[in-house]
Amino acid sequence: MNPTPSRTTLRRATRLAALACAAALTAAACSLPEEVSIGKASTLKIGGGPASLATADVNDDGIMDVVTGDFLSTTVSVMLGDGKGGFADPIKSEVGPMPSDIGVGDFNGDGKVDAAVTNFNDGMISVVYGDGTGGFGNRARFPGGEDPARILAADLNGDNILDLTTVNYKGSDISVLFGDGDGAFDDPVKTPVAATPIRILAADLNEDDVVDLLLGHFGSDDVSILYGTGKGAFRAPELITTADDAAGLLVTDLNDDDHVDLAVANYGSNDVSVYLGRGGGELGEPRRYPVNGGSPAGLVAADFNGDGYLDLATNNSATDDLSVLRGDGSGRFSEGALAEAGDDPRGGIAAIDVDGDGAPDLVAVNHNSNDMSILRNETGGKARRASR
Repeated sequence: MNPTPSRTTLRRATRLAALACAAALTAAACSLPEEVSIGKASTLKIGGGPASLATADVNDDGIMDVVTGDFLSTTVSVMLGDGKGGFADPIKSEVGPMPSDIGVGDFNGDGKVDAAVTNFNDGMISVVYGDGTGGFGNRARFPGGEDPARILAADLNGDNILDLTTVNYKGSDISVLFGDGDGAFDDPVKTPVAATPIRILAADLNEDDVVDLLLGHFGSDDVSILYGTGKGAFRAPELITTADDAAGLLVTDLNDDDHVDLAVANYGSNDVSVYLGRGGGELGEPRRYPVNGGSPAGLVAADFNGDGYLDLATNNSATDDLSVLRGDGSGRFSEGALAEAGDDPRGGIAAIDVDGDGAPDLVAVNHNSNDMSILRNETGGKARRASR
């Protein structure tokens, strides 16, 4: 039996291959990792102006499914994956007006995937409970904030129960609603933040085993960091300046030094800023990497070419495409693939294995064309990690 090589072994093999190529007299002597190759998109109609995306195994068949919030309607849509690269037609569930974002998880402890949705125009959160087959029902509503734009489902107070956090665009604050484990949530606890928050991400940025929050702000070059103090409380926001209009946020270890790093998709400057973490919440100076598309609205990480290193992918709203940046394992990135999506893929991007070959593929939600693009990975990468 041949054991699967470890990440350390893969990294060492890649470096040795690079040295061998540098010394080789002919290219035939070299076998470097492949370029990233993303196939032509297939399309599934959703309808309703989808503006957000979440992935989960909604029907518990071991295959990832896609859930969207349909902003111009009153529904969420569930597209069940078939494990062969395809998805079933949408299953629609009512969630109330203008669902701007969606978070998924088991909120009532029954082992089934539920969904929480921000209703942008009435300041409420709609929670719908999963039936285990792909549908949602028994809607409950909870107060959110003033124009809640995004929602996060995460355990903020360490009780192993999912809580909800909304970023309130007009209110310029966040609302935290602690879950009771039976599907209900407490009244919101609000914390003021910088103006027009539009993105939210949970991560342990300073590595103290307490959840922190990161926020992106519409029309701003700043990212807010709210360090957690435990039990769901947060310090006053600290601001870091990125580039032009921080849109997508991602926290993961990009250079394999066991410290988390921060990557930001800059909607206005068409690039990604990477801050390498030094531990304890300290971030290095940003390096900026251009994407070969316009207005990147989101960001995911996965090993698309199978070399053992994380790559980045963005959904580009202005140019209707997806960009892949290849990582070299040191936290640096170079141009990879560019793949066509639908009309305005700002609704979201995810890296999941749609066809069961072990490699991460891409799905994107297209707001203007009311559909979802499924783009299969033709490189043979490994679905090691992906971040929203």
